[in-house]
Amino acid sequence: MAKIPLGPWPLGMNNREDEYSPIFTPTPNQPAQLVSAYDVDLDHIGWPEKRAGTTERVTGTAFNLLASSGGYLYLQDQGNLYRVTIGTPYTTTLLASGLSTTVPVSAIHEWGGMTYYNNGTDRGKILPDGTHLPWGLATAPSPTLGTTVGSLQAGRYRVAATLVNAADQDRAGNTIAFEGSAAKASAVSVNGAQAITATLTPGDSNATHVNFYISPVNQKRLFFTKQVAVGSLPTTITNVRYSKRPLRTQFMRPPILGDGMFSYLGFLFIWRDNWVFRSMGQTPNLFLPKQNVLGFPWNVKAGAGLENGFYVATAGGLYWFTGDLPENWNQQRKSTR
Repeated sequence: MAKIPLGPWPLGMNNREDEYSPIFTPTPNQPAQLVSAYDVDLDHIGWPEKRAGTTERVTGTAFNLLASSGGYLYLQDQGNLYRVTIGTPYTTTLLASGLSTTVPVSAIHEWGGMTYYNNGTDRGKILPDGTHLPWGLATAPSPTLGTTVGSLQAGRYRVAATLVNAADQDRAGNTIAFEGSAAKASAVSVNGAQAITATLTPGDSNATHVNFYISPVNQKRLFFTKQVAVGSLPTTITNVRYSKRPLRTQFMRPPILGDGMFSYLGFLFIWRDNWVFRSMGQTPNLFLPKQNVLGFPWNVKAGAGLENGFYVATAGGLYWFTGDLPENWNQQRKSTR
């Protein structure tokens, strides 16, 4: 019996059309496309070639993720996140443990020389050398204020606080500090022979210090006044030397626990359900979700930033955004699929 050749298929596989679409039927003017192709590669003409067999490189218990980011390969096995080094043999380096064993790291993205991950439950960042660090700090609660003997000018003062991680690192591994966000300020009145006592429960084990901000007497704006190690709380504000450093992170929050990430220009985007939240410019650990957010009629499935714009793919259509500043972004719906 004569052999019947299969192919070629120069147009490759089409996984968007219904399998009964006429594009899968050859015509004199156009060759057919493939409905699906398993374990084969197509050459430049469209002829199929059987793929070589598989070789086990890394063993594990229950793999949840295999992704490439920033030139590195990452693997999640149950609640552990590893970096894979390709070689003979392949080796793995443990980066983070204690992640959810049932929720895979659905988002992993390189931005600013660091790799950020997020699975809606856990989040973190990884330096190029493999150092694992926390990503963002919890919002500091409103401090509890009181009075003690002192000499502050009589009147009403407002005090707010932020958490600080003085043990963080930049992408080169240099020790730096980053500051979190502040909640609503607390208020206290003094009679002219008193100072202010302040304390709080940080609620974030990654916080090493607390920054306190205070208003001038009987005013609202808040300015930095002192930094205190977490272990030295409570503290006393005995004098108010107003700095020129205002509180800039009030009512912001740490990174959203979301379903996916992408970046565009100086912004890092996180999507969850039908919302896309963007970070403050060049500050991926702070978000302002009430203001810096894009909403869509359908759940977001993917996003990608390019040099001149970014795509947001939803369950009900594909959107394209252009513009250099958020207030100038222009939205176009490219597809309804």
